[in-house]
Amino acid sequence: MTECTTIARLILIASFVAMAVLIGTEAKAEEFFADGDQIIREGYGEIDPTQLRERAEAGDPEAQTVLGVLYTTGATNYGIAQDFTEGIRWYRLAADQGEVTAQYNLGLSYQEGTGVEQNLATAFDWFERAADQGDPKAQYETGLAYFTGEGTKQNYKRARKWYERAAKQGHAGAQHNLGLIYLEGIGTSRRDILGLAWMYVAATQTDTPSGRLAQAFVENFEATMAKLAELGMDDSVLVWGREKAEELASQIEAER
Repeated sequence: MTECTTIARLILIASFVAMAVLIGTEAKAEEFFADGDQIIREGYGEIDPTQLRERAEAGDPEAQTVLGVLYTTGATNYGIAQDFTEGIRWYRLAADQGEVTAQYNLGLSYQEGTGVEQNLATAFDWFERAADQGDPKAQYETGLAYFTGEGTKQNYKRARKWYERAAKQGHAGAQHNLGLIYLEGIGTSRRDILGLAWMYVAATQTDTPSGRLAQAFVENFEATMAKLAELGMDDSVLVWGREKAEELASQIEAER
């Protein structure tokens, strides 16, 4: 390894140590406690509560999921008080029919112990079912479970697989964590440029906790490069690496 390459690697490590945190709390709490009226309005538009209940009781999985959302969040406009137990009951009916949102919401319920006794293994099972159907949030949770070994046996290779699937769909937490995996070579060969590229991609999503953390990582990296230039040190490897990472990040964005 050349001196320049050594310096470049040390700078990446410094940035990593300063900023790297695996995100496991990707803004999930509000999915339980947000205004149910707003969730319904934004996700489903205006609905007739009587017709909704009739459809749900007739076995319509989408209606069952919506009713579950109304109960778990509470929706005063529809005369429904927050009732986690009832919400979980409707989620389960829909999830058993393969409704992906209900499966993901059940995963959250068991993960947080909301309306049910906390059970990480059961949470993982529901997350993985939803992940298999392509839900990026569920793919992220499945990847996180495999990475931490919470709810399932730790498996870095599978964690990376699910992070990649979620990251390619734009999930900032998966993009950030995937960047860390490649930068540190966790369960795979270390690929600094690819790791930095995913950090650049995640850093564009500053409306999310993971995006802001990735942005801080990138800013720290850029500031260190500027300091090296100011001191007159050879930063050619870092400049080359940054250019390659930016090109790769653009390619990743274009392929999404």
